[in-house]
Amino acid sequence: MQQKLLFFVLFFSTIVSGQITYEQPYYNGIVNRVILENSGEKYYLVNNYTHQLDFYNTNHTFWKSIVLPIPENNYSISVSYVSENKLNSDNLIEVIYGTYSAPNIRQSKIINEEGTVLLTFDNSSSTSMNDQQGLTSKIISKSTTECNV
Repeated sequence: MQQKLLFFVLFFSTIVSGQITYEQPYYNGIVNRVILENSGEKYYLVNNYTHQLDFYNTNHTFWKSIVLPIPENNYSISVSYVSENKLNSDNLIEVIYGTYSAPNIRQSKIINEEGTVLLTFDNSSSTSMNDQQGLTSKIISKSTTECNV
């Protein structure tokens, strides 16, 4: 009886337990995943050393880079939103990102993949896209004193 029970426990544990697979290492940044409206699923990496947003295909091959304009003495870059035509009707990639520089200067920008600055928020601690189904999309920028929608 115990042998049959042990057999079933071992048999079902091998079927039920999944294994996590390691696909691809990325260096010099944090990798995110996005589904672009025209180009499909991509991975992107914010590279704080080169000040670029590097895009990769789903098979982890390099696709393209976007240079992020930053102020001098920059400490960090954080990307909050990537889209192809939700911010602008053209087919260029648009990026919402923020920077933190010395001495305690925060700024957020919206740029397209050609480097054109579409909008700048000075003294912004974070800027994001509120994109909820059934509602009009809104860009929300927060500073230490106010919140702009």
